[in-house]
Amino acid sequence: MHLEDLLTNKRSRLALGGLLLASFSIIWWVGADVGQVGHIGADLRAYLDGARSIA
Repeated sequence: MHLEDLLTNKRSRLALGGLLLASFSIIWWVGADVGQVGHIGADLRAYLDGARSIA
């Protein structure tokens, strides 16, 4: 392998990782904005923990 190939592969991997991270962040932001995914998940977890400690 040549040095150019390594640089190109690394650069393309970084670009792909950045693209995935950006798309995930947008999906999470939109999902949290619309359905408040994080709050629902945390409330559900707290409810299940409470139910487990009572039972």
